[in-house]
Amino acid sequence: MRQHRQQINDSCGSPGRGRTGDCSSYGQGQFGRGDACPRMEYAKNGIRVNTVALGVIKTPMHKPETYEFLKGLHPLGRMGEIKEVVDAVLFLTDATFTTGEILHVDGGAHAGKW
Repeated sequence: MRQHRQQINDSCGSPGRGRTGDCSSYGQGQFGRGDACPRMEYAKNGIRVNTVALGVIKTPMHKPETYEFLKGLHPLGRMGEIKEVVDAVLFLTDATFTTGEILHVDGGAHAGKW
């Protein structure tokens, strides 16, 4: 019998609010944090639910003249690259014993003020 892997990967971010990649309010609404949270409910059925919390990622959405400002929103002093988001999602896809995780891809912004 063939076994199917089921997984939900989500992404969120909140650039421009002083801290990027803050999923606290989003996570509460979408997946909750309590004992009955859907992430844990889905786990009983073999479905993994993880979130990738993004900082500011260099995409065509951002004009090049804003790059210097946007770099300053991250402790690493640069914007994220699309490949770094893809790598994070692929990591979670391969991490079959990982569920209920929020993986921050935000240059350290989730850690607080710097």
